[in-house]
Order: sequence, then C-alpha cells, then structure tokens
Amino acid sequence: MNARDSRQRQLEGRFPRRAHLTKDDMHAQYFSDLPKDDVLVALELFERELMIQIGFLRPDDSLTALLGPVMTRNPIRWLFYRGLEGDGVAEVGHQLAIRREQLGWSPLERGDLRTFGDFVRAWCRT
Repeated sequence: MNARDSRQRQLEGRFPRRAHLTKDDMHAQYFSDLPKDDVLVALELFERELMIQIGFLRPDDSLTALLGPVMTRNPIRWLFYRGLEGDGVAEVGHQLAIRREQLGWSPLERGDLRTFGDFVRAWCRT
C-alpha cells in the first residue's frame, strides 16, 4: 500500500463507514439547491488540493476532523503528510478568498467554515 492510500484510509476512518459517492451524486443528494457546475468545481478543488478522494465526505463532516494530522510511526512520512495537509488547506482557503472577492461577495469570518458543506456553500454563494 502506498502513502497516499494509507493516508486516505486513515482519513476515512475518522468518519462513519459509508459508501463513496460520485461528485454528481454528492451534488444531487446534498447540494441540489446550488449550481451544479459551481459545486463540481468546489469538489474538484477540494479533492485536488487535499489529495484525497472526497466521495466518503458528507456535508456535516467536520473540517477539523478531516484536516487534523494523519498519524504515522514513520517521521519522514509524517513530515510529508503535514506538508501536503498544510499546502492543500492553504491553497483551498486562498482560492476560496479569491473567488469570493472576484464575485463581490463578503469575505468569510474566522470560524465560518466548520464543515465540508460550509466550504461547498461558501464557494457557491454568499
């Protein structure tokens, strides 16, 4: 098993066991009140920058639980994971801030993003 698969498994273990959804299914089941194209872009950004498969996530899932450090006994791997996590979180936040500013939406306040669903909704509307 490679490092990315191990990290994915550990992240999924922080949440109840559930089926993986496609991005289209996530939109249909949880975000159908939002523009599909915007939701799909938000999901792609989150998945790409955090280097995880997001199909296991649900809107009420805590970002704190998701973004916390992945444990490993290998110090080199731990540094690698922390770097990935920090870079990904920073880039997602940066892209969200740019989008909101470009669309003339108010900036987010500290604590506005508590869940995965909060992120998707902040990406898609004010």
